[in-house]
Amino acid sequence: SVAEYVEKRNDPILDGIYKEAAMGYAGDSGFLTVHKIKAYGYLDIAFKVGRSVTIGGFSGLFKDRVWDAAVDELAYSQDERVSGFPQSSHHAPVKKIEINNPEGDSSKWVKRIVFDVSRTGIRYLPGDRCAILPENNDDLIDKTLVALKAKGYEKITLTAQWREAVKLRYGYDDEDMTTLPLRTLLKFGRIRPVEREVAKALYGISLNGKLRRIVDRRAEDQWELWDLLEMISQAGFDPKRLWKAHPGERGHICRIVPPESFRMYSISSTMDHGSLNGTQELTLTVGRLLYETSETAVSQSHSRYGTASHFLGDTSFTTPDDRGVVSLKLVHPPRFNLPEEPSTPIAMFAGGTGIAPFRGFVMERNQQENVGDSWLFLGVRTREEFYYKEQFEPIVANGRLHIRAAFSRDAVAAKFVQDGDENGRFLFEPGEKQYIGDEMLREENAKMLWDILRSKKDGGQGGHLYVCGRTGFASSVMTAIKEILRRYSQGTPEEIEAQVNQTLYRLVGEERYKQDIFTTYTGSHIDQKQAYYASEIVLHNNHENGFWMVINGRVYDMNEFGHLHPGGFKIIHGYAGMDGTQAYEKVLHHVNPEVDSMLGMYELGVVRRLDFGMEWGVVVAPDGLRFMALADVYRAWIRFLYNVVEMENALFNDYSLKEQTIIANDAPDAYPPIKLQYLLEVHDRFMLNFVAGTTGPILENLWAVTSSICSQNQDVRWIKDEIERINQSQEADTVRRLSHELQKRIDEVVERQPSEDDPTVTLIKAYCALLDGEDKRFLHEIKMAAREGVLLFEQFERDTVRLGSEQLLAAIRQLPRVLESYHARVLSGALSILLARPN
Repeated sequence: SVAEYVEKRNDPILDGIYKEAAMGYAGDSGFLTVHKIKAYGYLDIAFKVGRSVTIGGFSGLFKDRVWDAAVDELAYSQDERVSGFPQSSHHAPVKKIEINNPEGDSSKWVKRIVFDVSRTGIRYLPGDRCAILPENNDDLIDKTLVALKAKGYEKITLTAQWREAVKLRYGYDDEDMTTLPLRTLLKFGRIRPVEREVAKALYGISLNGKLRRIVDRRAEDQWELWDLLEMISQAGFDPKRLWKAHPGERGHICRIVPPESFRMYSISSTMDHGSLNGTQELTLTVGRLLYETSETAVSQSHSRYGTASHFLGDTSFTTPDDRGVVSLKLVHPPRFNLPEEPSTPIAMFAGGTGIAPFRGFVMERNQQENVGDSWLFLGVRTREEFYYKEQFEPIVANGRLHIRAAFSRDAVAAKFVQDGDENGRFLFEPGEKQYIGDEMLREENAKMLWDILRSKKDGGQGGHLYVCGRTGFASSVMTAIKEILRRYSQGTPEEIEAQVNQTLYRLVGEERYKQDIFTTYTGSHIDQKQAYYASEIVLHNNHENGFWMVINGRVYDMNEFGHLHPGGFKIIHGYAGMDGTQAYEKVLHHVNPEVDSMLGMYELGVVRRLDFGMEWGVVVAPDGLRFMALADVYRAWIRFLYNVVEMENALFNDYSLKEQTIIANDAPDAYPPIKLQYLLEVHDRFMLNFVAGTTGPILENLWAVTSSICSQNQDVRWIKDEIERINQSQEADTVRRLSHELQKRIDEVVERQPSEDDPTVTLIKAYCALLDGEDKRFLHEIKMAAREGVLLFEQFERDTVRLGSEQLLAAIRQLPRVLESYHARVLSGALSILLARPN
């Protein structure tokens, strides 16, 4: 096999090339992963809008969530293929570390890290990224060992996850390695900051009350493992249990200390394209992360360091000739690369260390022939943060680069002074403090950017725009771009706004507006001032109220991003007004910094946490009587409500076909027989999936739990009996038979092929419009009734049962009435249509 041949050759360069090829096929951003993401998006929409089976044999209803099962199978298939490839990491020694801002704040250094990759076979392009696998320093490890009451030499039996992860480390690729000393485990583990799943696991084995409050407030990221262990130890927990536990036990140290993950950095260099063996060096620009956690009820005051930046840039404990060997891998983002045609002009927007990829861009284009204009807009705080100034000056002097700088905390302006044909330098003159948007909107700059971003067919240059920086910086750039579009567009305010949005969406769709957004730390949930109740979030799943989404407890405004999303707006709409975390993590967006960091641009706040204390009750569950915490009763209501919202979104997407062209050359509002047939099928799916899905077992369980915790005198079977009574009524039977009657008339239309003004076609269209409106109204009313119950939990929290029992029961009793009213309205509407029909 190829793998055996590469291993036999024992050539590190050949081995590196083989690894890169394997990653391109089976890596985190390789072919298989991209295919899985695309397949998930397709299956998600397809099953929600009616597909009930795939050629692979997956089938089921909405409640079965077939799209999740299908993508799980794709993941298993990918794992099988990946198992045959080598571990995807390279090992490179650090060659040089230089400080980029020697005159700046020493506590906030920015350094250039140069790796010797001459024996790795690595090849990269401008815009590519390097993922670094960091290690924890001795000081942090020592603190953690003290908290664990351990020495560090204790042997730890590795879990399967750890056995695979440790192979990525230099010198630890032994297939038979099953144990590590505790000190080494902590060196390679994620112990700063504490992850949410780790905090939950620690609470599960310690039952520490303060730790529960920390988890409830989502404040675990304010802690490092050592001080969290100290806290629960003071309450009587023995930390030795963790490293003495056997593999498989939930308190085993490998479950509390997961393997460290890769950290992503933009590559700041360009490679020698003449070498067949790859490049010699790879350069990163790394800024130190240092932040303070506050003294609160769920956190304590401490200085915290970023793990990766501390690992790469802190040279206080190492000598220049002993920087060590770093595990790394390359990531080739599909949408952040230079134009294929060098003559295409580009505009780069860099915020602070966001200059990193653009150093490579500038160096690459400086080597190219017939290159177009290159503009660099730099947004930094002070003149000391004008990184790589000396390297850029000769390129500016020869006319291959134009730089505009904005200093937000320094009242200076950067002026370039030419000294001959190929020399010059930047001087700093008195000026005004300004932000990147101010510099972009200066008349001469705005006019130039307008010319670059317009397409060639519209008289512009058809240039490419690149943004790299933190989320706030990226938002400022996009805001300024929109303002430039408004400035040069014509029409009424509404027409101008529509033009702005369409131009922006087209720029992204044509891959001429590209972003590399990073965020090292967004702050804890406890730092957020704006918190939203779930009852408010569920209202934001339509064009009238906008589109919000919850991911990992944070609330995001998806109105703009939905149109910029590569998979299309329907995927975003599918999870609007609800928690989309599960779908987000299904496609591994949470471990993809390119995607995860972009969310910060659209963050509104956090989901408000409710306090239910330790309240509980006895409820009737499918398996009999059991104790149930009030918090779990609330979760049952939230699950029901989010389920209805997801159905409402799916139905909207399903019915949206009525506004689209089905047959070539038809107008969008045309109603050929195939569209009428489709609309009837939408209604049939609504009856099968959504009516049954909101009035069936999930509602019966919600009633059983709610009625038994609120009152001892309620019949837990009442709602099931009530739904059965309604479904067996003459009204319900007539509504069901309406579909059969419509199908007969559609069959007649297909056979006769009449014009659209034919009375039968007009009748079918009227019926379809009736069902469209009433089907949507049914789900909306179910949502609003369930929302009434959730509002009571939000109002009374731990006192919900004591103060809101009757209101909660009244809210859930509304749900059968919604079904009954739906049947009555459909019958009334159908009768009105018949009576209005001309004889």
